[in-house]
Amino acid sequence: MTDFLKQTNFESLLGLYEQHLISHGKTSALIIDYLNPGRQLIQFLKEKGIDEPKQLKKVHLIEFQVFFYEKRELRRASVVTYLKLLRFFFQFLVEKGELSDNLAKDVEVLPAPEPPERKQLAHFYTYEEIMRRYLGCKEQRVSYAYLTQVKKHLNGFIKFLIANEIGSVYTVTEGTLIKYREFLWEELVQMKDTALVVRSQIDRLQRVVFLFQYLHKEGILKDNPAQGLNWDSYYKEIIEKAKTLPDKPKGNNDLTELEEMGVKFCEYETSKGKRPNTIVMYKKGLQVFIHYMEEQGILNFAQVTRRHCMNYFNYISTYVGDRGNPASNCYKNHFINALKLFFAWLVRYEYLRIDPSEDLESFKEQKGLPHTCMNEREVEKLLEQPALSRDPLNIRDKAVMEVLFSTGIRNNELCGLNIEDIDNQQGLIRIDHPKGGDDYQRVIPIGEEAIKYVELYLKEARPALENGDPKALFVSQNGHRLQNETVLNIVKKYAFQCGFRKKITPHSFRVTCATSMHRNGADILYVQKQLGHKRITSTERYTRLNPKDLKQIHKQCHPRERKFKEVESN
Repeated sequence: MTDFLKQTNFESLLGLYEQHLISHGKTSALIIDYLNPGRQLIQFLKEKGIDEPKQLKKVHLIEFQVFFYEKRELRRASVVTYLKLLRFFFQFLVEKGELSDNLAKDVEVLPAPEPPERKQLAHFYTYEEIMRRYLGCKEQRVSYAYLTQVKKHLNGFIKFLIANEIGSVYTVTEGTLIKYREFLWEELVQMKDTALVVRSQIDRLQRVVFLFQYLHKEGILKDNPAQGLNWDSYYKEIIEKAKTLPDKPKGNNDLTELEEMGVKFCEYETSKGKRPNTIVMYKKGLQVFIHYMEEQGILNFAQVTRRHCMNYFNYISTYVGDRGNPASNCYKNHFINALKLFFAWLVRYEYLRIDPSEDLESFKEQKGLPHTCMNEREVEKLLEQPALSRDPLNIRDKAVMEVLFSTGIRNNELCGLNIEDIDNQQGLIRIDHPKGGDDYQRVIPIGEEAIKYVELYLKEARPALENGDPKALFVSQNGHRLQNETVLNIVKKYAFQCGFRKKITPHSFRVTCATSMHRNGADILYVQKQLGHKRITSTERYTRLNPKDLKQIHKQCHPRERKFKEVESN
């Protein structure tokens, strides 16, 4: 047992408080929230030369509040929360005999000071400049996931302003924000879950309010258009309003003939054992096609001709995805493939005599160089980012990235791993859920370094996480099997902490693994087996990133290189 009497300084006592929270079953995220005010107070007291609880006085807690208001610019609600969490910490110290009284219990929360009057800056800020400046200020204080949400919600607000011909934040008024509130209600009220209706609106509106507070504080705006609106009252209003929403009506079965046959086709492909992601892509492709045909006034598949298919080809050549980005040729070819399979199925089972999509061609796919490859220094820096502390999520993240780099497996293959799929003794890993189905299952080697961190994860981190899916190797904080998007966010979070400017994703580890193996002498056929590629041409893309022979010839034969070598030798 820890000798508590020897633990007299604040930092060691905070460590014991953390153990106390863990023993009481607090989650890792909650523990971070509980410890944060204590860490902030310790840092504040250190600057005053105070290191032990017995030196602490109430006046220090009052000064601590002033520090929050002036230096950290926190709102009063945040200061109230911090003091509440400090009371819990001090109560722990009282119970252990380190404090005679809970000093935070009777400390009054100071009112927030009035903001000083600021002069408006002369520079005219565009939307892009404001986003860059605001997010740059935020990125030092918040997590990557939170920053991503802020960016997403503010981009939605800016799109709303542009759609309403508001060219800058300088012309935003209270009326604009009221109109935006009404727009959000009309847009999100269609959601199935009424709780989601409220949460989505409040999240978006709070981001906008914080933005205008920042713009006013920095002097970009002379007046804050969001200040005069009673936001807390509006939030309560929509919470009550959402409770009175009628139940969402069940979808009717009045499908057109095209839609009905599309459903049957997808059921048929599912019965053949096609993977869920493949079926989703078929549904998406047919949905776009059916929507286009309905716009042309065609509701019966027998009316579809080759000319309609040709026009549809021209239509999706400029197709823009749900997120507003132009679709790649590869994505468009998935639509074409789904359509051709659909009509071939109709002909095969005598719903149609002639296949109108027979002559449809594919879009030319550009097989350029991968842009996500990392060098050795970048990989090492990225893998060192997760701090192997008591937090089980950090240990999990470390193991996830080590496995990705060691094996070069895909994101979805990693998510599909079970505990039994890793053979620590033989140094092998079984891929049971590969891209392309069971025909591409494989057993590949995994490095000793990756195995070391997987064993550490299974021993220390996995038991601390909820056990919702006992078979899954990598699970979330709630015990569910990791999803592709979660792994993506893990990698992007640490890449963001590294300060990388290039786009880093889980696929970056795959590309880097392949190029590193080939650079160090691995035959291209072995790299193909490691990656699970169906065609060798897919693997050869990575060899183009390693022109070592060409580099040597260039160095020997290029006149400028030869001249430089001669100067060096002299």
